[in-house]
Amino acid sequence: MSDTEKQYFASRLRQAVDHSDLTYTDLAHTSGISLSTINRWKEGKAVPRFENMLKLAEALNESVSWFFGRN
Repeated sequence: MSDTEKQYFASRLRQAVDHSDLTYTDLAHTSGISLSTINRWKEGKAVPRFENMLKLAEALNESVSWFFGRN
């Protein structure tokens, strides 16, 4: 995945959290994903594997495709 795509995903993640009632700590707890991993995604250093993407989308009440600007 390109750096541009990683940054786009990171932007969408920050947007989803900002519009939710969750903090990043809450998101980690709710999704079962470590806070350090979520922080790497938020900073655009990585993107989640599919299984974690599903957990993230569910916790934030978004579709997987929304995170990549496809709907």
